[in-house]
Amino acid sequence: MTKSYLTLVLGLLPSSFLKNFMLKSLGWEIGTRAKIGSNIFIHMGVVKIGKGSIVKPLNIFRNVSLDFGDNSIFGSLNWVSAAQGLESQPNFSGLLSMGRESVINSRNYFDVSGGVYFGDFTDLAGVRSTFFTHQIDMARSLQTCNPIKLGHHTMICSNSLLVPGGTEIGNGCMFAMGSTILAGNYPDNGFYAGAPATLKKKAIGDWYHRDVGPVH
Repeated sequence: MTKSYLTLVLGLLPSSFLKNFMLKSLGWEIGTRAKIGSNIFIHMGVVKIGKGSIVKPLNIFRNVSLDFGDNSIFGSLNWVSAAQGLESQPNFSGLLSMGRESVINSRNYFDVSGGVYFGDFTDLAGVRSTFFTHQIDMARSLQTCNPIKLGHHTMICSNSLLVPGGTEIGNGCMFAMGSTILAGNYPDNGFYAGAPATLKKKAIGDWYHRDVGPVH
């Protein structure tokens, strides 16, 4: 029985100490008190799940690596994948990284070919946001990959679209529902909205300075 097949079978099991133990025997790094629900894991790379982190059930992970920081929360019904055949591209990553105390909610789509990186205390709120990190360079007729990086204490709200080309979002930022976030740099402490998203005002409030993750 191959490692990929064992990972797929174990991934379908409900969260338990035994499940974590068996996944660790396959090379996964799983911290204490971490919970990994029933999910589909296909052709996984390196997986690190920090202590106290929660991976809720009913997600699909395909051809990716994961690095979830301590006490992070990953919701349900998300799809995370990397494009096949791009591994030789210079910026290929295939990694979804979450900082400590960060949150990704449910029903979102991630293409992590170029890598998607969430900072500490950073949230993907609501539902149906899309992250794309690879595209066709029409001038050169080839596929390219570039990362999407989010700073700490930043929030992306429902139905946002992050397009490929390389995006770096600063610390303490907020993007309104329905934002189209083009490739480029977005400075710290900004409230952005629109399609394309543009700076509207300064982002202020206690949320941007909190030292705990989820807000209840």
